[in-house]
Amino acid sequence: TIVSAAFDDSLDMGIVGTTAGTLWYINWMESTSIRLISGHRNKVTEVCFSPDETHCVTCGEDGSVRVWSLGSMELVVQFQVLNQSCQCLAWKRRPVTAWGTES
Repeated sequence: TIVSAAFDDSLDMGIVGTTAGTLWYINWMESTSIRLISGHRNKVTEVCFSPDETHCVTCGEDGSVRVWSLGSMELVVQFQVLNQSCQCLAWKRRPVTAWGTES
């Protein structure tokens, strides 16, 4: 089940997250979808594009925040919060990511 999604400004592509922790890259122009290699262990709670749309960031109930390169579809970096779930995040204009957690 899809529970979170974000789309680029032109709505040509998007990233969707599921209750199972999987992430899918959707390309509307080419009518394709690609499962990203490394997803979350459980529900993806938020997906957000970087201001320049070269990266996206995801967070989940597993307490991880993951930054993805949209050019390579690869995981760039991961942050882990122990014993907490991450419920929301936002990408600031400067290359800093902020997120909120819930115990």
